[in-house]
Amino acid sequence: MNIELITPPTEEPITLAEAKEHLRVVHSDEDALIESLIIAARETVESKLERVLITQTWKHYFDRFPGEYAYELQAGIQSIASVTYRDLDNVEQTLAPTVYEISKDAVSQFRLAYGQQFPEALERDDSVAISVVAGYGDRYAVPEGIKQAIKLLVGHYYENREAVVVGTTTSVVPMAVDLLLRRYKVLYI
Repeated sequence: MNIELITPPTEEPITLAEAKEHLRVVHSDEDALIESLIIAARETVESKLERVLITQTWKHYFDRFPGEYAYELQAGIQSIASVTYRDLDNVEQTLAPTVYEISKDAVSQFRLAYGQQFPEALERDDSVAISVVAGYGDRYAVPEGIKQAIKLLVGHYYENREAVVVGTTTSVVPMAVDLLLRRYKVLYI
């Protein structure tokens, strides 16, 4: 499976003003830096959680339909935007929504609907493309624990602008970011 970002988020979970308040920064000299740190922190959190936060559109590519099994897609799917496939003549077709279903459990699964049958598809890496809309919604829908973890990461990145700190003794606030994110992490059973 390959996955591709189609539509990125239109906003971040925390605003520049919220980040600056957390950092206790009152000037605007480093606004561009802080905005880039917010993006980096969001991407780090999304990677740790294995889910996106703000509404985004992603496309999952498969070499065939799942058959009697299901494909695991990213967590937090709001909806399926479309399912397309390459038929045996290598012509792109759109699959009717009545043929499949999606579970919205911890891990979203794409599978055959009861009493349906997948059409034959050409076997190649990108034969089946499932476009999904995923995320909590806008920044107001993102849980506060996740926002606080992002603020902590922004603070860490702001204070530590190099990959290595020389000549200082550092310590990690025990489990701060991980503890905040734990309840939102996708668990595979």
